[in-house]
This record gives sequence, C-alpha cells and structure tokens, in this order.
Amino acid sequence: MGGVKNIVQFDEELNVTRRKFFGKTFDHPKCYPSPVDCLETSSYVDNIVSVLLTNQVDQYVLACFTSQQGLCSVLPYSDITNPKSFADVKDTATYLGSAASSYAFFGSPPSGQLDNPKRLVYAAMATYDRSDTKFSPKTISTREVMSNATNWQMRYFYDNAAVNEHSYLNVFPSIQSRFRVKYIYGFELNGYGYFVSIQPTDSDVSRTEYVTRLVQFCLNDKQYKTYIETAIKCVDTNGINYTYATAAFIQKDENENTLSISFVKPAKTGSLDYDVQYGTRICNFSMKTVRDHFVSLREKCHSGVDGFYPWWIQGSIQKCRQQTGTPVGGLA
Repeated sequence: MGGVKNIVQFDEELNVTRRKFFGKTFDHPKCYPSPVDCLETSSYVDNIVSVLLTNQVDQYVLACFTSQQGLCSVLPYSDITNPKSFADVKDTATYLGSAASSYAFFGSPPSGQLDNPKRLVYAAMATYDRSDTKFSPKTISTREVMSNATNWQMRYFYDNAAVNEHSYLNVFPSIQSRFRVKYIYGFELNGYGYFVSIQPTDSDVSRTEYVTRLVQFCLNDKQYKTYIETAIKCVDTNGINYTYATAAFIQKDENENTLSISFVKPAKTGSLDYDVQYGTRICNFSMKTVRDHFVSLREKCHSGVDGFYPWWIQGSIQKCRQQTGTPVGGLA
C-alpha cells in the first residue's frame, strides 16, 4: 500500500511486515529527476505515491511518484526497503506518476513477442499539467521493465522512429494543455486491454463537456492501431444521467465478466465538479455486450458510416472515413 512519503508491505493476515519511508524530495517542475543537475530554484516537496503496481511474475512492486516528473522505482518483494532506480532518468518512459491523473496495470505481452509469462506495463496518463514537452510521457503506452546485473530500465515496448511505428499514442502537441483527461481504472480481459477515462469532448475549453469513455485495444496490437473508445453513463430510475466515473472494478467469472463503475452527476456543463446532493450510482456492464458494441462501432467507423476519430490524437474532430487499411480507433 502506498501513500504520502511511504509504502507499506503486509502479510496475508494484514500485519505490517516492512515499511519504506521516502520523505520529501528536492524538486522543480522544469528539471530532470536527481541525479541530473538542476539550475532552477528547487524546493522540498512530498513524495506521494501515484501509481503502485504488483508484478507477481517477477516478484516486485513498481512505485511511481508525483514528484521528480513522475519517476518510478522498483521495490523487490523480498526487501521493499531497498528500491532499485532506473538508469536513464531522462527517458520519459520512466515517468508514470502524475499529480493530474495516471493509471497503469501489468498485462500480457503480444503473442510471440516475449517469453511468457513476462508482463508488460500498460499505462494511461494526463500530461496537460506539463509545460515542457521534453518531460511529457506518452498518453497511452505499453512499456517494458528490464534489468541485468548492474541496472534497471523501463522503456517503450516498441519504438521504431525510422518507420514511425511505436507502442504508444500521444496527444496532439498543440492541444496537450487542453486535453484535461482523467484515467480512473484499467485492466486486461480475453486478449484486450481497457481503460476507464473522463475526457473533454472538444478542444475548445469554453464549450467542452466532459464524458466518461471506455477505451479498448488489442493486446496483440503493439502499435495501438486497434484503439477504440465509446461514451458510457449511468441512468437512474428517474432518468437522471450520471456521467462522471469515480471508480471501477472488473469482476471476472467463468460465465460472465462484469465491469462495475461508480458514477456521479456533474454540477454543471463544462466542469469536472460533481453535484453532491445526487450522491453516486453504480452501473454494471456486461463485457460481452461491451465487446459486441465495440465490434459494431469499428465496422461502422471502418466503412465510414458513423463515428469520429479521437480528436485528441488527430488534433481536431474528424468524422470516420471509409478505409482500406486499419484506422486508429473511433468514437461512439
């Protein structure tokens, strides 16, 4: 379990077995993490755990913080008090923590790409709060944690600049500061990865609304060409729309896989604040129905019948066009 300035390890009976205290760190938003020299006037800030992932295959925890550009560390199960640092702290692939929003999970690699049961990091994070793009990780990405006898490394799983092929999707540079996204939850299921997010519907912040979108992509697709998303909401018995997700959980069962999402009602259009007097509502989504919906949506977008490409990738709202190849995503 992670919190402000520390991580705690428990046994099966929830007794505390180890605790790693991180304290405050000397930091500045326009500087690379330590040990790279910083010419700005830095100050001490709290080390808050933003992302905490457990890799049960390789027996370690990946911990990422809100300070130091979101830099991550590896904490072995055997001794979390002795964290391992990544060698290249200038590589944005080592940044996953965020004061704005980030979510990640360990998932299966593409078939035939790595020796099973190795796990990859599937990550989604907001970067609208980063003023300098050199400190900005990719919005949606697949990353690989590697180690040898002397150092640890986390890199984008596939990154071939020569042919412009990458294992990530990134927000269009000119609208990065306006894509005020929140990533709530993520998981893998039956060969697909999913993220639950809250996104603005328009790059114009003066007229945008915010909606919850469920993201899907194929784990065998290392370039995210199968990325697709759709708007979801919860409607109560009185017909009131609850459109902002606050939490989610996937219940996996032999007969039925169900995604449960807690929703709140927005206080007003264009605001991420919610109306407390309406409380929360939980809606359950059958993943079979979700999968069928995505198949239908992709067919419509591919044929140019209906749908839009994700505007935050394209830089503007563009309607789906008939394709002979595989387009990147689509919206409902």
